[in-house]
Amino acid sequence: MKLCVIFPAMTQAGSSLILIVILFVSITANGQNPRIDSLKQLITSLPEDSTRVNALNELADILKTELPMQAIQYAEVAKNLAQTLNYQLGIGYAQKTIGMAYRNSGDYQKVFDYYGESLKTFESINDTLGMANMLNNLGVFYFDQGVYDKAIEYYLRSLPLSETLGDKSRIATAQVNIGSVYAMQVNTWDMAIEYYWQAFDIAQELGNNEILGTVTDNMGDIYMKKGQYDSAQYYLEKSLDANANSIYLSFSLNLLGEVLGKEGKYDEAIKYQTQAYELAKQQDAKPEMAQTLLGLGNSLKEKGELARAYEYYKQAESLVKEIGARAVLKDVYNGLAQTNSLLGKFKEAYEYKTLFAAIKDTLFNTETDKKIRTVQFTYEIDKKQGQIDAITSKNKLQALELQQTRFVTYAAVFAGIVLLVLAGGMFNRYRFIRRTNKIIEQEKSRSDKLLLNILPADTAEELKEKGSAQARSYKNVTILFTDFKGFTELSATLSPPALVKEIHYCYMAFDEIMMRHGVEKIKTIGDAYMAAGGLPKPNDSHAFDVTLAAIEIREFMDKLIKQRKQAAKPYFEIRIGIHTGPVVAGVVGIHKFAYDIWGDAVNIASRMESNSQPGKINISSATYELIKDRFQCTPRGEISVKGAGEKTMYFVEHELVREPSLA
Repeated sequence: MKLCVIFPAMTQAGSSLILIVILFVSITANGQNPRIDSLKQLITSLPEDSTRVNALNELADILKTELPMQAIQYAEVAKNLAQTLNYQLGIGYAQKTIGMAYRNSGDYQKVFDYYGESLKTFESINDTLGMANMLNNLGVFYFDQGVYDKAIEYYLRSLPLSETLGDKSRIATAQVNIGSVYAMQVNTWDMAIEYYWQAFDIAQELGNNEILGTVTDNMGDIYMKKGQYDSAQYYLEKSLDANANSIYLSFSLNLLGEVLGKEGKYDEAIKYQTQAYELAKQQDAKPEMAQTLLGLGNSLKEKGELARAYEYYKQAESLVKEIGARAVLKDVYNGLAQTNSLLGKFKEAYEYKTLFAAIKDTLFNTETDKKIRTVQFTYEIDKKQGQIDAITSKNKLQALELQQTRFVTYAAVFAGIVLLVLAGGMFNRYRFIRRTNKIIEQEKSRSDKLLLNILPADTAEELKEKGSAQARSYKNVTILFTDFKGFTELSATLSPPALVKEIHYCYMAFDEIMMRHGVEKIKTIGDAYMAAGGLPKPNDSHAFDVTLAAIEIREFMDKLIKQRKQAAKPYFEIRIGIHTGPVVAGVVGIHKFAYDIWGDAVNIASRMESNSQPGKINISSATYELIKDRFQCTPRGEISVKGAGEKTMYFVEHELVREPSLA
């Protein structure tokens, strides 16, 4: 599914520059941009004021797609100069451009950081245009991560701001992106098409080929999924025209190839998709490269060329993991599962089918669907209420004037009655308020305790104060995973109550260990336990804290196994894995809150656990470098990790004995 990322025009001196940027990006995406050299020369002659900031931002904006690292360098210079000048608008656009450049290079961690900073900057100066832009782009960020309920929340915050501005291109952009959320699930395709049609009409009215190309691509995609191939081909041919000089042409070619493949025209399909891949590769457009590799894999699989299909799927898997596009990864896993099954590799097919099911459940389930519908319903109610308020405001004013006249007439009559009633009721009300306050305090105390059992204290306080908790990025945390070896086999020998009792006993001990070492428990998934050090309050001791907690868990399990053996009872063995790296953390959910973390570091920590051994603590080289002076570790060398290549690993043996220091 293709999204619109807004390229907003700057106000005042920068407005005409940005219009030129969009024009030149569209016309010269595959060749040298003559505007770049002239801008570089212009910048050297400009004074160090806001005009220079605007020119630097414009240059960065041109470079952000094809040369993202250069774009970041120029935008950083613009940001630093704007900060010196206290030119907040220039700061906001520099932060936005840096975020978009990192998105084009696949660094989603930094995308989140810079988008969030840009939004805060625009909010600080109440710049509606900038806020609408960044709310939309944050929605795109969450869409890329597969967090669809958060994505639509940001889109629906962006849309009314664009309507306030009367900016039709931004209105259409928000409509396209809202439609794209609904396009992710079969039972909401009609809602997606409804939003697409609204955007389609605006794009045609404006003659905006960028939005028109996106809308027709997405409509073609939905009609293809519905099996209406003639309609799909009709819209995709329109998208080819709209995207003829655009960096998104590869997306249209790939989709058209996919439609032809559905009709059994495999050679034509592969031709279009190969052309799409080469075009995306020339532009180093990794999201489009991943989509076309997936499309080629699908076409070759249907054609029966299974070995080639498998190769393309594996290339797509590697690239998708690099850029973090989980929605595409789901389809890649499905293709690998089907291809391995057709090749007779049933074990591999089962593994990929399991991965497909797991990521599908996390991307879109009934709960997510409810959240999205709730957000949409709330938006519609607020919108209708605004319309009603606007229509009735005049009547309300007239009613208020009449009410004031009547009040003067009847005030004297009612004053005495009111005073008598108040005198008689004050005492009873005082007693009622005291009883009520006591009940409220008791319920508040119970709610606070319950919330603290679910969320970190700082996050819980933020949630109570603001009604929501801001997601945060952390540059360095240490993540722990544990897993019980032989859990499936042992679960077959125990009754469900006995099995739950055993796990509960272990997890209670793990929770106490985490609390002692200042490590935050994140969640449990079946027999897997996940925790992290260094959040929600960052610290420098997180690697030591988590390693000490892991050693204590190992000792607890060793003692428990010894007791079970002596009593001739079944027992669990535990594997532990630890890795250190950057993550994004935040609260997900509306009715059932959950504090969770995301990022490649989480996946690598999980791989450390799966590559560990019973009774062992397996750590990555990143964690080892932080703890090597305090813990005895045994090198394991480089070990192949599924989806991540070769990783250097170590077993933690014990904490080193420290020499007493002299006073």
